[in-house]
Amino acid sequence: MMSAKKRIIALGLVLASIACSCMVAFAATTSFDNYKVGAGLEDPYTKRTEKAGGQSYENSFYVTITGMSPSDTTLKTQSIMELRSPDESPTVSEVVQVENGSKESGSYTTPAEAGRYYKMKISFFTGSSNQATVSGRYTP
Repeated sequence: MMSAKKRIIALGLVLASIACSCMVAFAATTSFDNYKVGAGLEDPYTKRTEKAGGQSYENSFYVTITGMSPSDTTLKTQSIMELRSPDESPTVSEVVQVENGSKESGSYTTPAEAGRYYKMKISFFTGSSNQATVSGRYTP
């Protein structure tokens, strides 16, 4: 039979392994809903979102379009760092085209700084109409 001390140690190891497996690293994601883009409209930006950091994070951003009207629209998206001062040069991503129902990613042109805030600019590209309404998610 196991001694009480061994049981406590074994129980502690089991609980520690369960706690470690429950810790999940994730990046902040911002949802946007019913953004209007196209002719005669100013290109909208998503809410500012903090970029997560650490070695397990990529130098990329992600955008998922969950709804678009008209559905044949293609958009241009770009992630842009929020500036802290006018002297600062912004970190920006490449421009990525995205369609309805798709998930796309783009790389930053220089290393994206963790802990900084970023916004995604959404621009109309093509479609059967010259305007569109779009909803989705953005992860800087």
